[in-house]
Amino acid sequence: MSIEAEEAPEVREQGFFFKLVGGISRWGAYLGGMTLIIITAIVTYDVFARFLGHPTDWATEVAGYMVIGVAVLGAGETLRHNEHFAMHLVIDVLRPRVRRLVGLVVWCLVTALVTGLCWGLLALVDNSLQYGLRSSTIVGAPLAVPQLVLLLGFVVLLLALVARIVALVHRIRKEPR
Repeated sequence: MSIEAEEAPEVREQGFFFKLVGGISRWGAYLGGMTLIIITAIVTYDVFARFLGHPTDWATEVAGYMVIGVAVLGAGETLRHNEHFAMHLVIDVLRPRVRRLVGLVVWCLVTALVTGLCWGLLALVDNSLQYGLRSSTIVGAPLAVPQLVLLLGFVVLLLALVARIVALVHRIRKEPR
């Protein structure tokens, strides 16, 4: 048993779909990284402003919303590199083919869950836009903005999950029985 992550099956796949998903996932990770840099700048600015006796009204709220972006925008790329949190207690004792079949079932269930989350987030964004919902803080930020970022991150994750399932099916079909 190794502590190193097993290579994700979609990494070796060729074709337009896998390249597209890889590019979209990378851009999500880049946006998440840039968001983290912006959060650092906002918090640093707020610290100095407080030190000088002029605290901001907006920094904590905006940085809090941006943390959502950091958390979800890189999820697809994290999955593509198998660097997500995973438990392998039981699955490591299975034969490789059985392990891949169990993995396929698990990834299908995860995809169903993320699809439901995307559907619910889409309804939430629609509701926020329809009624013009805003945060009940001094900033009064439109709630659709952080909700859209959350939806974007989950859509990228959904694409990466579909690529994972397609790659696993390809791998299972190629191997001898």
